[in-house]
Amino acid sequence: MRPIQWFYEHWGALGYLILLMSVAAIAISLERRKTSRADSGFEADAILALQGELDLEVARAMNARHLQTSSRHATLIRKLQIFGDSVAIALRSTNPDTSRPRSALAGGLYQELDEYRDLMSSRLRRNVRTRYRQLAANRHLQPGKSDSV
Repeated sequence: MRPIQWFYEHWGALGYLILLMSVAAIAISLERRKTSRADSGFEADAILALQGELDLEVARAMNARHLQTSSRHATLIRKLQIFGDSVAIALRSTNPDTSRPRSALAGGLYQELDEYRDLMSSRLRRNVRTRYRQLAANRHLQPGKSDSV
């Protein structure tokens, strides 16, 4: 006699249903745990990318890792890397020919980042706003009307 048949004969349809629901609950729990770990890794990488001036190999590895899970996550990470680098270069540069284009690039990316609000935690959005305001405070870039990220 097969184990499934034995179980059904002894526990009936209700027991069989409870067994299937238990297996489904375990599978959902494991998937949520996996997703939770991926989300926390994404958050840490996003904040690191936002700081700017990552080592090229670190940035590539970060992009490749997130491209495996989601192209939107990978795109957001890349935009945060460029935004962070642009802010860092604009703040550090004393040459207006360098700082102005980088400020403009950072301003444009700041607006584009709004498309990814659903992927960003409130902490990450706050860090993006802080970096943008650092740039604006140095008069390289005036904050626009849309201060929404």
